[in-house]
Amino acid sequence: QAGRRSRTAVSVSYVSLKTEHSQLFATMKLTPLQCANCARKMLNMPTKDTEVCTDAEKRMFRATLGVSFPTASELWNRLDPKNKISDRAEPKHLLWTFVFLKVNKTEPVHLKITGCKSRDTFRQWVNRFALAIELLEQDIIILSNRFKDWDGSTRCLMCIDGTDVPIHEPGNRSSLWWSHKFNGPGIRYEVATCIRTGDIVWFRGPFPCNMSDRDIFDLFLATKLFPGEGVEADSGYSGRPQIFTPGVAQNRTALKQKSQVRGRHENVNGRLKVFGVMQRWNNSNTAKHGVFARCVAIIVQLSFSLGETLYDVEYEVNYD
Repeated sequence: QAGRRSRTAVSVSYVSLKTEHSQLFATMKLTPLQCANCARKMLNMPTKDTEVCTDAEKRMFRATLGVSFPTASELWNRLDPKNKISDRAEPKHLLWTFVFLKVNKTEPVHLKITGCKSRDTFRQWVNRFALAIELLEQDIIILSNRFKDWDGSTRCLMCIDGTDVPIHEPGNRSSLWWSHKFNGPGIRYEVATCIRTGDIVWFRGPFPCNMSDRDIFDLFLATKLFPGEGVEADSGYSGRPQIFTPGVAQNRTALKQKSQVRGRHENVNGRLKVFGVMQRWNNSNTAKHGVFARCVAIIVQLSFSLGETLYDVEYEVNYD
């Protein structure tokens, strides 16, 4: 009996310790160094005591993940996967999601990079993490952030533009999906950035490419603007009183500032296009692409908020 009680006490102690460890792990924050070593392990590289990478490592991580380790760790901590996705979630599953978004190749390629042996397992974790990342949109891409650093005098607070993604045409051939940018079927997203900060403050889509930028603007963003508020855009948006196109300015200085704003916005679109899913979508399921596209926009904006920003522009354009 004494021996039985001793074994029972040890068993209870073990279960208690295991439960305490699980709870601790569930609330544990991921550091950039831990994220870096997780990525190194996935890519069969030796772990280090620092997150600093060699040039060769930088090229490898840039080609397979598309994100920095501070961004990856911040995203993990915001997601709180152990509590909100699954108690079996691990940092490597978030890295798998990055691989899918960045590489966007066939599944055998993804499995080779990640070391995952099962297609179903890979798909399951990528889909679960993508849906969880998408839920962060309202906390990261915030339209009211267009007022950051606003001086109260300029009329335009945002620059907008559409970005197109080639796709496999859904169903029968139709002009509905045709994009003049690459002369083929595609889907379009509307992106707006804050002129003062360069942050992504609006991301909407997907829309069929045959739907014009002006129509997309009229249906959604135009209804969110305050009376008298305007936006900067390229000539594709002409004919809208709220939109100020390249040629609308009072002097050369204003024309140059407007051009710089649009140029930086193109660089933001370029940050989105770093990810393979924003370069081409080899699937006819456009709704599913919308989930992954929002993930990319959230990741890019999160990197901006952590200091990985683009250059500042001077903007004092007055339309009065």
